[in-house]
Amino acid sequence: MEWHSFLSFPEQRERPAGSAETLEYFAATYPVGAMLHPPFFMREKIDHVFPTLLLIAESFISGQNNFFALDKGLATLFQRIDRNRREQMFGNYLVYIAREQAERMFLSGRFPYSIYWPELLRNLVEL
Repeated sequence: MEWHSFLSFPEQRERPAGSAETLEYFAATYPVGAMLHPPFFMREKIDHVFPTLLLIAESFISGQNNFFALDKGLATLFQRIDRNRREQMFGNYLVYIAREQAERMFLSGRFPYSIYWPELLRNLVEL
């Protein structure tokens, strides 16, 4: 849900988030406010969601098993967006969740967790 929420905004934390296509899709498909899902896994290490993040990233690369969309309409729309743009959007999402978690940790008086991205995810973060 957090990934879908990210795609429903034009930008998050001063970086591009969703594309014109995803913004239009969410506006036409869901009621206002339906996609407001901040990342709930922020109190835990992001490492715990690496398996899910890797499934999403691998589905972008292979073009199979569209784990990047919980909604059939969104999956169809994503198939029309070229792979490089999808990867850039997902890389922006990874940067967003890392920054969001760090900020929340600092605000609660804790040091943020170090993130040791698996190679595939690291490559997307560095796009």
